[in-house]
Amino acid sequence: MCDRDVNWFGWYRLFIHGQSAQMPNTCIDEYKCGTHAPLWLNGEHPKVEDGVVTRGVCGHWNNNCCYYNSTPIRVKACPGDYYVYEFVRPFMCAVAYCADVGNINTIYTTITPETNSSEPCGGNMTDWRGVLLSPRYPNNYPNNAQCTWTIHSTGNTTVSLIFTDVDLETCCALHQSIMMVLLPPSISGRNTGVQEPVFQIQQQ
Repeated sequence: MCDRDVNWFGWYRLFIHGQSAQMPNTCIDEYKCGTHAPLWLNGEHPKVEDGVVTRGVCGHWNNNCCYYNSTPIRVKACPGDYYVYEFVRPFMCAVAYCADVGNINTIYTTITPETNSSEPCGGNMTDWRGVLLSPRYPNNYPNNAQCTWTIHSTGNTTVSLIFTDVDLETCCALHQSIMMVLLPPSISGRNTGVQEPVFQIQQQ
């Protein structure tokens, strides 16, 4: 997720599960808040009597809590013990504003899978349309994920694949992520006996 894709305008109040929330003003771990470099408020929240104040915004990346110095935002404390923020469009991706869940009362339990665990991925598609998603989307997919979808069609039908969001890992020449689309062994009168790649995407 990247908040650069949002057309921010005006003032915003944060909610989590219907409860008022606020931006964290301490460093947030990388890959939190549904993004790569989470944005946090670099400074204390104001008091009501302070009026509107300007605060810096930092993005945690590369083990540096303020690797990204995003555009400052304006903050205001409101009567009723909540804050509003005049969010602006960050100048880089992938970053997103965070909300602090520390003071949120919830009955939900968050379970974080092991990063090397095998999660369900792939399957057979027989409906006339569908959506293919990697595990944990829109967050990062786990290590060693191997997903294979088989699309079944009948008669003289056309299969259209529309990619709206592709983000592959960039790391380590021997461990790069690859996405491939394969044709079956026999198609359009050809019988090669092996699957043929239509195209392959590999992040460099």
